[in-house]
Amino acid sequence: MLEINLFPFPEIRTARLLLRRVIKTDAREILSMRSDDMVMQYIDREKAKTIEDAEAWIQIVDDALDANTGINWAITLLDEPQTLIGNISFWRIIKQHHRAEVGYMLAPAYWGKGITKEALLAVIDH
Repeated sequence: MLEINLFPFPEIRTARLLLRRVIKTDAREILSMRSDDMVMQYIDREKAKTIEDAEAWIQIVDDALDANTGINWAITLLDEPQTLIGNISFWRIIKQHHRAEVGYMLAPAYWGKGITKEALLAVIDH
């Protein structure tokens, strides 16, 4: 069976990005993305409606990390690490099969710039 240890939280740097832990102060950006029709078009989840919905999602992310069953990175630009522009995760980890699903979303202002590909390659390499 696969043994994973997500502590300490693994920050990842790329040429343009810092992938860091999602934190409570990211709630406003999470709400913006998770309430956007275009962003949520292919995500089989109810859209966020309130800041409390975004905070609840952050708690789910924290709980998965604490349980060692999933990890979610905030996608930020190196020169603006405090501003979440997206997120990328390994979730639905099935340890006995050595597999996980990758999930991601990115704010529309950053689409078409290769950011998701850069983040994806970094987390797969990790």
